[in-house]
Amino acid sequence: MKAYFPKIDENDKNVTVAFRYAPDKNHENLELHISASNAFGVFSDGKLIFRGPIRSAHGYSHVSNVEFRSVMPTCIVIEVAYYGINGFAYVDEPPFLAAELVANGEIVATAADFEAFRLTDRVQKAPRYSFQRAFSESYVMQNSREALYRGLPVRYPRLSLAETEGNTLTPCDISLPILSPEPIETVIERGHLGVNPTPHLFRDRCIVNIGEKLKGYPFDTLESFPPDEVAALAFIPDKCGDYDGRLTDGYALFDCCVNRTAFIGLIAEVEKSATVYVIFDEILWNEGASDPEFAASHPQGALPLSFYRMECCNIVKYDLSPGKYDLLSFEPYTFRYLKVIVKGSATISRVYRTPYENPDAERTVFNSSDAAINEIFEAGKRTFVQNAADVLTDCPSRERAGWLCDSYFTARAERLLTGKNAVERNLLDCYRLAPESPFLPPEMPAMCYPADHNDGVFIPNWAMFLIVELKDYLRRTGDETMTDGLRDKIARLLDYFSRYENEYGLLENLPGWVFVEWSDCSKFLTPVNIPTNMLYALALEAAADLYDDDSAKAKAEAIKNTIRALAFDGEFFEDNLVRENGKLVRAGNVTETCQYYAFFTGVANKADYPALFETVLTSFGPLRSADVYPNIPRSNAFIGNFLRLETLDRYGEEETILREFTPYFGRMSERTGTLWENNDPHASCCHGFASYICVLYAKIAFGYLGFDETDKTIILRENFRLSGSARFPVPGGFVSIEITNGTRTVSIPDGYERKIVK
Repeated sequence: MKAYFPKIDENDKNVTVAFRYAPDKNHENLELHISASNAFGVFSDGKLIFRGPIRSAHGYSHVSNVEFRSVMPTCIVIEVAYYGINGFAYVDEPPFLAAELVANGEIVATAADFEAFRLTDRVQKAPRYSFQRAFSESYVMQNSREALYRGLPVRYPRLSLAETEGNTLTPCDISLPILSPEPIETVIERGHLGVNPTPHLFRDRCIVNIGEKLKGYPFDTLESFPPDEVAALAFIPDKCGDYDGRLTDGYALFDCCVNRTAFIGLIAEVEKSATVYVIFDEILWNEGASDPEFAASHPQGALPLSFYRMECCNIVKYDLSPGKYDLLSFEPYTFRYLKVIVKGSATISRVYRTPYENPDAERTVFNSSDAAINEIFEAGKRTFVQNAADVLTDCPSRERAGWLCDSYFTARAERLLTGKNAVERNLLDCYRLAPESPFLPPEMPAMCYPADHNDGVFIPNWAMFLIVELKDYLRRTGDETMTDGLRDKIARLLDYFSRYENEYGLLENLPGWVFVEWSDCSKFLTPVNIPTNMLYALALEAAADLYDDDSAKAKAEAIKNTIRALAFDGEFFEDNLVRENGKLVRAGNVTETCQYYAFFTGVANKADYPALFETVLTSFGPLRSADVYPNIPRSNAFIGNFLRLETLDRYGEEETILREFTPYFGRMSERTGTLWENNDPHASCCHGFASYICVLYAKIAFGYLGFDETDKTIILRENFRLSGSARFPVPGGFVSIEITNGTRTVSIPDGYERKIVK
């Protein structure tokens, strides 16, 4: 397919172009084959039917096949946004559209046959949404976009198309999200607007640090800055009256019951010009009461909804002239709570959301005899689908980034919940195809990708996790083409690390952002960080197994022995070693998470360190009292508590998993219906790695361990702990499990055999 785009100024950013085509006759079996950059939506007679791209590496783009399944469209519109900035959600590359309309195998139109318009009603010089994502959304609308979607004359400037180079186009086998609007109807508060005497001035780094390292529009050039406009408002609840959609200098706060990632829609009618703000978040920020600026905006008992809790601009703004508008955000956002604010008067007759999620996990059913576990499993599944639309992401809100380490855990959930690893394969393929970054060491994989890291930041630990995940991926899928494709990059990476090995064979003063977890572990990183060296040994072991490298295996074992000799103080593994008179000695710093790294990486095991294991088992964990080892920093969710889960699972401590983590995840599930990045909700409340708990619950409750596609076996454990029913997808069908009165009945697809293990 040839690629096209209008010519735009090289300094332009945040430009949206609509491509429109009206088929001249009815066509059977009409499909749209499409690829575009940076981001795009496909509308059939005004209805959003596809959102892209399915992301790939710099210079590559996937082709998606979009079917017009029901009514033959009278007008097809493709909206393409060129952001022109770096971030973690889209790569910074020139815009293009490559498209073909195909009917019964014949091409009836290409991108060159579409007419193009510049959508000038989206404010161009707007603030970034976050450090990691592109621009926030503000609109100044004289008319609705109905004429655009119906093929009628429009006031937008018409543009001439020019053929462009585009990207290398590749096929895609990822299931496309099903975009089905859902009403948002539950109003939990309505009220009127006042003046906030002490507004919070949102001046995050994504606002004030604009430059070559973080592209965007400088603050003093912005045409609109909704954060200050919303911050200036006080929300004063009214005590009476049902909500009928009419708002005059007022607001309505909606509760969607659970966190979802979706495009935000509303139908608004205004008789006189009005401004509508939509603000949203995953939680009601009760913890924000300690912030006097935030508290001042919610007087007299107003429910606390913050647009900036996660250092994001969770606002979509519309300046509307008189008329009726069916409004839909261009980007997906993550929220449970949503507040519609009107300055002036407007009738908001409908509020809705169109979820943007992986559709494959819907086939999984988990209905055990434990209601609390069922709720957490559903929260895990809900978390997964929002973080697996095209690559495995850390969170669908602040970043939408394909982070390594997160993906190691999320990929296991993908296998369970979808019966395949298509999304993980796409992420790994992005790393396989990725060119060298001009901002990073040439041997170093980006910490998250597809992305641009103009600031030169990288996490060497996550590069190690790439190797560890690759071994796990091969075990799960048998896909040697991926491991072979990454062979040279892994070899170069290990050569890079070897340059920082000291006379003990340990990594010392490793460059980059050495990251262990979100906790006080970050205080003990230099000069020799022990969790990092533990992970390095595990990565070397993985590389040795992947590529039959005896020298890497020997080096890994030597590193482990050195850590055992130098870092263990007789009770705990310490977090870092320091130099005294030229020799490495323990610094006296101990964290809970360092112990989990020891067991996760195989530096420690239960047989050789029985006292340490007993301490880990009985004294540590998320339920630890403040007076138990008060001087040892606690673990956070990412990733210490999940390494604890791995350790407990490895040694069969399932009672401990259930006792500790059912209440731990239960409070998350109860509050947001999703699982969180941290122990508390100060950051993302929908983090993909946390869906891994589903894998453990399937094992504990039903004894289901998964499948081996190569050997065509369904793997089950002898024992199981709960009753109930479950269904898990596998290639070619489902594994169905029924447990009643201690008897388990398992149905498997034709062509598979059962394998029972202890």
